[in-house]
Amino acid sequence: KVLKYLPSDKAADARSFMMSFQYWLGGSPENLENMLLMMANTYVYEGQKQITTEISEPALLPDIGIWHPLAPQVFEDSVEYNQWYDKEHAPMLGINPKTAPTVGVILQKSHINTKDECHYTS
Repeated sequence: KVLKYLPSDKAADARSFMMSFQYWLGGSPENLENMLLMMANTYVYEGQKQITTEISEPALLPDIGIWHPLAPQVFEDSVEYNQWYDKEHAPMLGINPKTAPTVGVILQKSHINTKDECHYTS
């Protein structure tokens, strides 16, 4: 959030550091790829033909959330999760959300960030 206040011409290195740190904290393969592309454009190809692939903003997961392996996102609260589960997931699979059991597992955010969750989903 502070990045918008850093002038890109006078504080370019500070801005690059903050951006790379945000990508690093996100930890996902997509974040790391975008960090490398951003750093290449900033330092390797400076003044030359730059990489034209779209470089996305860092994607950060919430520190606390509800993750489901088939959900499109990590939900920040149970209301948001239950709405997705009741309105999209359960009807698609023919599940009655009123009678279906719910199982919760506490897990590490880093496994979700890096897409190393197969031991949770198997």
